[in-house]
Amino acid sequence: MGVLKILVFKINNKMFAADINDIERIIKYEEATYIPDMPTFVEGVINYEEKVIPSINLNKKLGLNDEILESRKIIVIRREEKRFAVVVDNVYEVCEIKENSIEDIPINKLNMKKDYIKGLIKLNENIVVLLNLFKILTESEEEIIFLGEII
Repeated sequence: MGVLKILVFKINNKMFAADINDIERIIKYEEATYIPDMPTFVEGVINYEEKVIPSINLNKKLGLNDEILESRKIIVIRREEKRFAVVVDNVYEVCEIKENSIEDIPINKLNMKKDYIKGLIKLNENIVVLLNLFKILTESEEEIIFLGEII
């Protein structure tokens, strides 16, 4: 197995990570423009590189309490031609892990859909949840959020 570069970030005092290849850029937090009738985890839209992209609050999407922190950052995700922003509480580091060090999770112990989760990683003394950011949105959520490609 190979080596995987990951970005480690915090949401609601919990450590998470994502494959750096899923991430286009990390930018400072900006408040999103509200769009009516969107799912509750969609903060709205932001202007990114002269395009309007949806902004997803990862706290809300994962069913965690949402606090507004000064340390908030936005992680821009790109999948094919679609981009979306993911709001996290803080970004910590990029590090390398061995792919065979990713452990499966006991799904009944975490209150999250398994599709979101690639596994668990031990970093220093912390257990970090490795997320698959491409699977954060379900197909029906994507249809609503990216409807008509206006976003």
